[in-house]
Amino acid sequence: MRRLIFVSASLVSLFQVEGAFAGVSCPGPAPAPNQAPAVTPDTSRQSASATAGLIADRVATVVSSINVGGAGATGTGPGSQTGDRANAHCPSLVGNVPDALDQALGASTSAEANGSDRIRYNSVWTGGSYNHIKKDDVNGRYNGDVKNGVAGYDRRVTKDLILGLATGYEEVDITTEYNQGTVEGSSVSVSPYLGYIINGWLSVDATIGHTWIDYDFSRNSGAVKGSTNAGRWFGSANVNAVHRMGDFKLRGSLGYLRLYERQDAYRDSTGAQVEEAQVNFGQIRTTVGGSYDIATGFGVLSPNAFVRVEYDTPASHSVMVGNNWMSSADRTGAVFGVGVDAAIADDLTLNLTATSTQFRQNTEAYSLIGNIRYSF
Repeated sequence: MRRLIFVSASLVSLFQVEGAFAGVSCPGPAPAPNQAPAVTPDTSRQSASATAGLIADRVATVVSSINVGGAGATGTGPGSQTGDRANAHCPSLVGNVPDALDQALGASTSAEANGSDRIRYNSVWTGGSYNHIKKDDVNGRYNGDVKNGVAGYDRRVTKDLILGLATGYEEVDITTEYNQGTVEGSSVSVSPYLGYIINGWLSVDATIGHTWIDYDFSRNSGAVKGSTNAGRWFGSANVNAVHRMGDFKLRGSLGYLRLYERQDAYRDSTGAQVEEAQVNFGQIRTTVGGSYDIATGFGVLSPNAFVRVEYDTPASHSVMVGNNWMSSADRTGAVFGVGVDAAIADDLTLNLTATSTQFRQNTEAYSLIGNIRYSF
């Protein structure tokens, strides 16, 4: 069954990549006064993906410690069973989710391996990401940064279930070359989440959240300005599998990301009316990756790598970007990532991951993601 899931995920990845190079530029009517809709679908996708990914990585940390029979799963203290891994220096990971894959090694597993009777039911954590986006559409070029920070708390409710709550902050700073302007945004979000272990190699996680956003737009070298508010709902769900081969882990996941954003209508500084805009977006994601555990004097290091193939449904629509051109909005892309996880002592885990988004027409994105978690 495990082999079937990994083979299926790989085949889905191959079929989806075939459509990555489809072109969508085509003639269209003249542009609207403010062309922010050409930018906000991409920045919203990147923002929601980063926030959901940071939370999902957090879930991976806890469910991985449960999944390998950590403290509270099949017993506590010296001599208790640790699932299919008895190596005290190499607790297993559950290959979990987007953007960073697994965050780190389960702290409660480390506690059991070190002979501790203490069960760590609670965890606090924080994470952040820096994302650079670049788009090279004809008459629609822009580039800039999306920064996310998330902090949260969760508790192991049962041996198989964790529940948590996260809050986040986001900044958007984009230079829009096509109209000599900028798109700037700031937001806060609240997101409850959960993780659940199905069996020794299969788990699920889910997140739902709401984001409150303030946008500031400019064009014509700052001569024209405008501001508006927006609200974004987002959610994600993932089914995750892991196959262990000694200290090496092969991981796969299948998930779905969904967001809906509504930007209020407003008048810019010239008095021109800019109508309400909406971003309605979904994405199917399949991820395959692996990691290797290395015992050290302070704990465990786990270098890892992954590739995630994305298929948008519903996809962002092309919009007018001037001179009878439309923005590109292809459905398929891939994210490549490398990183390292670290488990320090019994209660501290760290993660650092770098990713590159490719195969979306005229679009590239690069991210640096970090997490730290403390269990007690």
